[in-house]
Amino acid sequence: MIRYYKLLDLLKRREISKEQFQQLTNLPLETVTKLFNNEYVSLEIIDHVCNKLHCTPSDIINFTPDIK
Repeated sequence: MIRYYKLLDLLKRREISKEQFQQLTNLPLETVTKLFNNEYVSLEIIDHVCNKLHCTPSDIINFTPDIK
């Protein structure tokens, strides 16, 4: 499962609010909400966020394998 805890940590460390993040990235509120709720977003969105925050995907994404 993909989670965005690292993104939330990064924003917190940079003192960027959800509203500021939305303005910075110019993403729709629905997409920002998906990120904040660990819901699916496309790699295109991840690429866009990384470009705006000057970071890599590994800086914003956590992967936890499903255990079955």
